[in-house]
Amino acid sequence: MFDYKLIEALAMVAREGGFDRAAKRSRTDPSAVENRKAEKTDWQMIINSIGNLNGKVIGDIGSGGGFFTLKFALAVGKAGKVYAIDNNQSNLDFIRSLAKKNHTA
Repeated sequence: MFDYKLIEALAMVAREGGFDRAAKRSRTDPSAVENRKAEKTDWQMIINSIGNLNGKVIGDIGSGGGFFTLKFALAVGKAGKVYAIDNNQSNLDFIRSLAKKNHTA
C-alpha cells in the first residue's frame, strides 16, 4: 500500500524552496549550502506530517548532504533503516561519515 503522506511531505519541501543544487557541485563540503537551506525549512513539520516512522524503511532520494537522511535515521530508530540515494558519490561518502560520527550508521 502506498503512503501518500511521503508525497505530501516532499511537496512541502518543494513549496519551501527546495534545496540549493549548487551544493552538489561543491567538492570541499557537499552539504554546507544545502544543509543550511534545509535548516531554514520547517523540517520537523515535514517529518511529523509523514507520521510515525519508528521501525520503517525510508529511501531519501536525492539525499544531497544528508540533512533529511540523518533526521530520518533518528525518526526510524534502531528498528528502521534509511537509504541515502544520490548520484554524487562524495555526498554519499559525506553522509556515511556523518552517520558514523552520530552513531546512526
